[in-house]
Amino acid sequence: MQVAPEILSALFDISPSGIAIADEQGRYLQVNEAYCRLFGYSQNELIGQTFGLILLDSDKELEPEILALALNQDQSAPSEWQVKHRDGRVLFVHSAFKTFHAPDGSARILTILSDVTTLVATLRNMQDHELLLRKANENLEEIVSNRTMMLEHANKELARLATQDPLTGLYNRRAFETEAAKAIYTADRHQRPCSVLFLDIDHFKSINDQFGHAIGDEVLQKTAEKIITLLRCSDLVARWGGEEFVLLLPDTPLEQALVVGEKILDAIRSLQLFNTQIQITISGGLVERQLNTPLEHTLQQADMLLYQAKQSGRNRLASAPALPQHVDSLLVAYPNACVSQ
Repeated sequence: MQVAPEILSALFDISPSGIAIADEQGRYLQVNEAYCRLFGYSQNELIGQTFGLILLDSDKELEPEILALALNQDQSAPSEWQVKHRDGRVLFVHSAFKTFHAPDGSARILTILSDVTTLVATLRNMQDHELLLRKANENLEEIVSNRTMMLEHANKELARLATQDPLTGLYNRRAFETEAAKAIYTADRHQRPCSVLFLDIDHFKSINDQFGHAIGDEVLQKTAEKIITLLRCSDLVARWGGEEFVLLLPDTPLEQALVVGEKILDAIRSLQLFNTQIQITISGGLVERQLNTPLEHTLQQADMLLYQAKQSGRNRLASAPALPQHVDSLLVAYPNACVSQ
């Protein structure tokens, strides 16, 4: 059943899309109201004009090519075009056409345009917004990554400061106690000996009083450096406080620990400081820890031996076998202590 001409005419007039019929020269023969509203022209102004009227200035030279395309293809798939409103605004239109050829060689080109300017603008805004969000997300990820690295560095630095003596770079007292607890746990588990050595720089207060605290700090630093060079990687050394140092020597019975202690004393005696004639000596108290004895008990015994070395004239090492745990080393002297010079 054919559609009545008056229905087709009404459809042409009321369509919300712009509809135009042009001849083979591209001249408008008929346009509907929607087409006129789309471009801001009246029907009288459009009739007889070519579609080049709505092309962008940069596209006007393409008018013959577009016309040839319409005449040769018969119809097109929907596509988007940029065209020009009467007031110069650029419009985005969704376009489709179909060409009807007559036996006499004439042609009628039916074009339907829908204004998608707002839609395109919205899509572009969304794309721009998405791009901004993507860049913001990348920047945020970079910021988070940088902050994470800074936080990790800060945490490492805090951990270092919490365990390291700032002047000598050795373990501080708390860190030594933590690491020593691990070492003696291993020693007890495997029934292995270990020895503890307390060291104290002789006459350190006099060095500070006579040469100043800067020289005193240098004495501490050089002493720490020298001690480290004489130890194994498994040995522990810390600045216990002031001019005192403490060492824990795993897998080391008293006889071997004595050799280490004497090497340290000899090395400190030969220690030279820049621009000074200071004679540095150090005293030590050395004890082999009994198995399953608390670290604190062994440290007290080593400290008592250090006191005996000081009382015996300094610049020497006092050593003795460890006392049983039930004997209070603070109340008992070491009658069998060996004091070496």
